Amino acid sequence: MEEPGHDAVSPFGDASDGGGPADASGAKPAPIVLGETAGLGVGAGQQTLAQQAQANMPLEMAPAAGTMVVERIDVSGKWWPMAAPAILGAVCAVAGINLWNALLDPPAGMEEGTLAGDGARLLLGAFLLLNIGAVLAQLMPFPAHVRNRVLKTAVPTVVIGSILQLGILCCMFLYLICWVGTSALWGEQKMEPERLGVWMGLGALVGLLFGYVSAYFVL
Repeated sequence: MEEPGHDAVSPFGDASDGGGPADASGAKPAPIVLGETAGLGVGAGQQTLAQQAQANMPLEMAPAAGTMVVERIDVSGKWWPMAAPAILGAVCAVAGINLWNALLDPPAGMEEGTLAGDGARLLLGAFLLLNIGAVLAQLMPFPAHVRNRVLKTAVPTVVIGSILQLGILCCMFLYLICWVGTSALWGEQKMEPERLGVWMGLGALVGLLFGYVSAYFVL
């Protein structure tokens, strides 16, 4: 029941006032502010861990910035990088033909003069070249890791070149041109061990093929 002199006030406020009981005092609700949590900065934490890891890193694991060491060897004025592989290739070609003719009885279709027979004799010479060459490579006046790097390119050069020669008979003249060109361009330069391996592999390949052709017509 209404008391005299007082208006009835709705608990939900008047819609015409534009607000409820909270608006009667004119105060607006304060925004909720999440407090900052100290020590949870992700970037700062990661940077600190990276700095600690770098500080604990051994000295040999931290290369000098902006430096790159390229190992080169000097064979200028030496005869063996050009001549020794070619001589060894020719000797192995002749030995391969003699061993095949002396020790093996070729089956039908692999006689001398056939593509299969001549290819088998050539591959036998290449097999001898790779094995004997790997042994003689230990005589090169370089550290062991340099000799291994030379063989990493010399061996594939001989293998791929021998296989290509079986299918394309004129490859030997291309190998000869490449060998003469590399000898003229690289013979007086310091070079990486891998480049020396390609040069020596080409020389061994030329000696193998021309030694095989010479032995084929002479023997």
